[in-house]
Formats: sequence, structure tokens, C-alpha cells
Amino acid sequence: MKKVRELVVSKRFWKEAFLLPGCLFSLATIVLTFLDGVGFVREHKVTLFVIVLLVSFLWVVNFFVRKVYARSVRLTINQSVVEVMVGDIFTQPMSDFKAIPFNEFFDTLVDGKVVSRYSLHGKYLLGKYPDGLSLEKLDGRMAADEGLHGNVVGSRERWVEGGKRVYYRLGSVFKDGDYFLVAFSKMNDRGEAGVSLTEYVQCLLTFWEEADRYRQGQTVVVPLFGTGITRYRNFYGTPQELVEIIIWTFEMSRVDYKTPAKVRIVIHEELRKEINFFRLKELEK
Repeated sequence: MKKVRELVVSKRFWKEAFLLPGCLFSLATIVLTFLDGVGFVREHKVTLFVIVLLVSFLWVVNFFVRKVYARSVRLTINQSVVEVMVGDIFTQPMSDFKAIPFNEFFDTLVDGKVVSRYSLHGKYLLGKYPDGLSLEKLDGRMAADEGLHGNVVGSRERWVEGGKRVYYRLGSVFKDGDYFLVAFSKMNDRGEAGVSLTEYVQCLLTFWEEADRYRQGQTVVVPLFGTGITRYRNFYGTPQELVEIIIWTFEMSRVDYKTPAKVRIVIHEELRKEINFFRLKELEK
């Protein structure tokens, strides 16, 4: 397992793992040095050493197992709290703003061609707007939204029937109740959603600014952008690399999320084994 190999060769991991055992051995040395004349200590010196050794071994094993099977980590970035955890974006508290990646057109037709029902984009629309009338109202609110007006890039014909024509700057946000709908991916002439590394980074930088404008001091929850059906152009990002890019762009954006508000990155259960939560702590540097 890649995560196990990374922990084994990590100097920081072993430094933290042996912190408690080091203190125990130091304490035991002091006790044996100053109490060597005491009969009980002198007679059970080997036993005390074995106990310290056993406790230290069990501690290191437990520390290793907890880090391998970790499900969350809490970071401090630019004096803001960033939490990375395993979970479901749709079950997060209503008091938090949840980000849902849409395409650059903010399409709302879930038919397998314009929007896939298996994407977060599609799941959100099917779950919250199950009928055509409610979707029409959503489209009307988007079309009238002043925030989106300022992020219009242009208009073009679509190859697929039912697709919208106006497209927006990547990272643009439409506030829909307690959700942030985000223009995340670009659409090619075949209707495929994709993004390049430059676009991915710029999208996130824009998103952090937009989210900060709308969030009103509340926590912002984001999924691991780009791990669904999005296609990458000129790069391939592993789940670990993508979460590191998300954190890095948040740091570069210099937006200020004071406690108790924070950023929460939610990782789907299927991707948990691919995330080294311990390595993410190094990003605090």
C-alpha cells in the first residue's frame, strides 16, 4: 500500500511516533539513576525496562495504525482552519455552504448528454429539482443573478439539444440556498467536461474569492473537485495531489476564515485509502 510506504519513509512520522517512547525512556533512566539504591527498583530493574519497552512498542504500533486508517485531519493555513475528512457533501450541516461543481454553462438538463446523473452536478439537480417547473425557476434565477452577469465570458452554439449557450468564468459561484453552484469544468464540442491544470488552479483561486464574498462568515464545504467524470487536459491528478492543490490555492488566495468558520474538504469514502492524511500536515509549513 502506497500510504504505508510513505509513512515508513517519513522522518516526521517517526519523530512524532517516538516522542512518547523517548519521554518514557528518559523518565525511566532518571528513576533508575536516582533510585538505584532502593531495593525494589534494583531487584526489578529488568522488569521495569521490559514494561517501558512493551508500552513503547504498543504505542508506536497504535500510532501507525491510526495514521494509516485516519479519516480526517485538521490544518491551520493562514490562521484559518482547514479540515479534510471522509464524508458526503450532501449530508453536511445546513448552516454550512456546500460547493457543487457544475459546468461552465450552469446546465440544468440531466439527460446523460448535457449533464450526467452520476456526477455531483446531476445528483444535486435530481435531488433538489425533481421536476421541470422547479428547474425553469432555477434557470430564471441564474439568468437574473447580478453576480453571474459580471462573470459572463461569452455565448456559443451547443452541439447538444437542451444545453445553454451562455458560459461563465471558471470559479464563478451561484448561491442557491445553502449551496454554492460552481462553474468548474469547460465543455468541448462533443459535450465532454474537462479542465487543464492551469484552468483547475485558476478556477479554485476564483472560487475562494467568490465564496468569501457570499459566505457571510459561515463554513465552506467543498468536495474533492475533479474526481468524478471530469477529463483532464495535459495533466493527471491523483486524489492526493488534487486535495493538496485545493489546500495550496486556498493558501495562495489569502482569504481569511476566522474560527468558528472554516473550510472543510469532504472526501468520498471510496477515495479514503488514496489519501495520506498525515502527509497533509506538512502543508501547514
